[in-house]
Amino acid sequence: MFLAPCFLANFILKMVVARVPSTQFFVDSFERSNCRASTAPEFFLSHCHSDHLKGLDSGWRLGKLHCSVITARLLQKQFGHTGQLAAMIVAHHLNEPFDVWNAQGQSMVTCTFVDAYH
Repeated sequence: MFLAPCFLANFILKMVVARVPSTQFFVDSFERSNCRASTAPEFFLSHCHSDHLKGLDSGWRLGKLHCSVITARLLQKQFGHTGQLAAMIVAHHLNEPFDVWNAQGQSMVTCTFVDAYH
């Protein structure tokens, strides 16, 4: 699964809640009401535009928040280096695949952040 901002923008525009079907993955969707029923959710942030950050604050702690290294730095600048949100951030380098595991410890999917030059 490639997580390019251009792909994610098209995906999000077509859905009210940006949950990847048949997964516990939420993309650019951080409102507590959108993911309340999900067990062990994984969150992905495509980039730091304000319309993608809705629901995030320094006390956010609903699950791991996967993003690029650059996006993680911007989040830390905006929300601080300490607090619950900072502890949830998992930064990944662009073009380097990573596995996202389910609650049972089995690999669910391999993801890669790519630069969309957005």
